[in-house]
Amino acid sequence: ALGPGAPVRRRLPALGRHVAWLALALSLAAGGTVGLLAQQRTGGDAAPLPAAPYADPVPAEKKDVGMPDRLRYADVDAKAVKAYLRSRDSLLADEPYFGAIVASARKFDVNPLLLFAITGQEQGFVPRSGKQARQIVNNPFNVFHSWQDYNTDIADSSEIAARTIARRMVKRPEGHEPFEWLNLTYAEDPAWSEGVRLIFDKLANLSRSK
Repeated sequence: ALGPGAPVRRRLPALGRHVAWLALALSLAAGGTVGLLAQQRTGGDAAPLPAAPYADPVPAEKKDVGMPDRLRYADVDAKAVKAYLRSRDSLLADEPYFGAIVASARKFDVNPLLLFAITGQEQGFVPRSGKQARQIVNNPFNVFHSWQDYNTDIADSSEIAARTIARRMVKRPEGHEPFEWLNLTYAEDPAWSEGVRLIFDKLANLSRSK
């Protein structure tokens, strides 16, 4: 026969299981609450990783070959250049000479000041008071040897000079000074390049010295 305590002993394990499940549920609930609070305190998202520092791309070094930028075509201060030419009593300050030289320079992407500098080295800018100035001014670049051998007109001679410069300079290898490289084709005198360079720099500085 079952005594009064028997049913109680059978219920104890069941009651223990209920207590255990209740404790587990409370623990999970508490953990979830703690996790939610922690998430709310941190803004709800994990902290973003720091961005990698931006590095500017290193530009490729431009090679010193071909026609340098300063010898390419650029508009000139015509007023300043003409004033300088007139100070040298030069016929090249007049038309059609001045305009023809600038037009040929533009056509072949050559700085007009380089063409004027060559006339300064070759013929001293053709002073109007000089002997045979009206013949020399037709070919002040001495293309095809000299103005005596090839007496044409300023449009033709300036175009030949500009074309010769453009074709020569496009072949300039790295490390060769531009005026010296041009000298190898244009003139036999090794000092020619230094004279042209000095005159070019003088003309280029005219507008800056105002």
